[in-house]
Amino acid sequence: MAKKKHQKTSGDKKNKLKNKMKFKYVIPDGLRDYYVNGVHGSVHPQGLINMHLFSERIPIPKSIISKPDERGIYEESEREFGADVIRLVQASILMEKGFAIVLRDWLNTKIDDVDKTIERTNEIIKEAQEELKDE
Repeated sequence: MAKKKHQKTSGDKKNKLKNKMKFKYVIPDGLRDYYVNGVHGSVHPQGLINMHLFSERIPIPKSIISKPDERGIYEESEREFGADVIRLVQASILMEKGFAIVLRDWLNTKIDDVDKTIERTNEIIKEAQEELKDE
């Protein structure tokens, strides 16, 4: 009696996990890096979180008026501003609660990494300063 070979069915393929997976990052031509130092947002009635990341700065004057002094040199006499502080929204992000938790955890990890980097950098500086004293 001949043994039957087991034929894989489509269900078997679905149940078998790959031992690795490659992710490709597509970077659009217009990608820009933004410096942000503020955040503002809200929760939508549907439960989504809206996060606006902004950079805050002192405004550039809308206009400057200069008048000549007695030597004929123009000096600034007035500035017109549209606001006291500018908050330039760099990105508006809409996310679900689950991703917000992932983002929070990722940020906590990166904050820990920054603290470790600063601590190690300070140790290196201290070691170098001690070596210079010994010379």
